Amino acid sequence: MEDHEKKMRNLIKRVHDLGGTATDAQFQWIIILSMPQEWRQDVCSIPGVSSADAFAYLHTLWYEKEEERREDKRDTKRVKALMTTQSLATTTNNNAPATDQ
Repeated sequence: MEDHEKKMRNLIKRVHDLGGTATDAQFQWIIILSMPQEWRQDVCSIPGVSSADAFAYLHTLWYEKEEERREDKRDTKRVKALMTTQSLATTTNNNAPATDQ
């Protein structure tokens, strides 16, 4: 997210350096529209009216999404480990000699 913010701030600076105009509210919309398609639902109602508000919200959102990705990754590893353990236990039990009772 930091890289994206830097890129966007450099772009708006270039616009201003070339004599273009964009208000901070317009820049906020440019920021919102620059986000990936899968973020659109989350960014359609960013609180605040400034680019700083937008970036603050987007940083928070990015960290939340990053934490969700980490949790999903941990959960996947746990499920794989459990499946491996269960598979090994089943294989061990199937290979154990039968006992007569």
